[in-house]
Amino acid sequence: MRVHVMTRGGGMREEYAFLGEPPGEYWWRRYEAVTNFQLPSLLVESDPRGWRLYLAPITMTMVGPGGTSIGMVLVLEGAHGDPDDDVARVPELVGLWLDPERGAAEVSRTFSAAFPQDSRTITEWRTATDDRTGRLVTTGFHTAVRELRARDVAPSPVATADRWAGAVDGTASRAAFVHRIGELLHGAEGRAVVANYCLEPDVHDGLAGYPVLREPDTGPLALLVQRFDDSLGDAPVELPVSRGKALSRPPEPESASVARTGVGTRTRILVSLLLMGVLLVFGLLVVL
Repeated sequence: MRVHVMTRGGGMREEYAFLGEPPGEYWWRRYEAVTNFQLPSLLVESDPRGWRLYLAPITMTMVGPGGTSIGMVLVLEGAHGDPDDDVARVPELVGLWLDPERGAAEVSRTFSAAFPQDSRTITEWRTATDDRTGRLVTTGFHTAVRELRARDVAPSPVATADRWAGAVDGTASRAAFVHRIGELLHGAEGRAVVANYCLEPDVHDGLAGYPVLREPDTGPLALLVQRFDDSLGDAPVELPVSRGKALSRPPEPESASVARTGVGTRTRILVSLLLMGVLLVFGLLVVL
């Protein structure tokens, strides 16, 4: 498992950057239309190449200029069948991070304790791409996830549909989401996405405004969205079948006078007009 951590330093002009060597691909940018990366965001992809996870933010105890909080961005990559024992702990990390009752605070404390909280050291790590820095970052991650303890939760139904959605604050939906991530990390193909731009009505609309989530339409997808009208409830629901990019244009409605006459009326009217025209022409010839 490859571990990448991005954060910012404590200086006024120190923007977010990776500690040590960055990932080879910033694949999560494909989801900019479905999630605001300044807000809690979680993306997992799994395909024949392996699996990838983006999780942010993990709030650190280190503060920035003016007392602003500094967040950590976690990017993990691995191959299916990775012998790293801590791969099995990643779903537990996600479950705690999603827990609205002190879960995120626990993750924050644990990762803050495992990584340096002084801006000088962080600045050094941000400018170094050597193997030593990479090992320090990886060690910090492993130390943190081994300290976390998954909470006991009541058994909940696991989503059986390949493509489903649930509210991010739904207990059963979160449990099914964490279960799906475990499957993705152990060889199943598909995606798991916390999309903070998406609302419950977007689910009922077949995610029409979010092409990146609809393509391919048949690809497995576990989706957590923001609560809007309580229409999803607590448990995950199967995503409606997408109607495609462009909806077929419905036929133009007939006028009320024509529609009332029944099927084939337009044809009869046209025939009548044609006969009237023939008779008119015949009458004119007779007069002439």
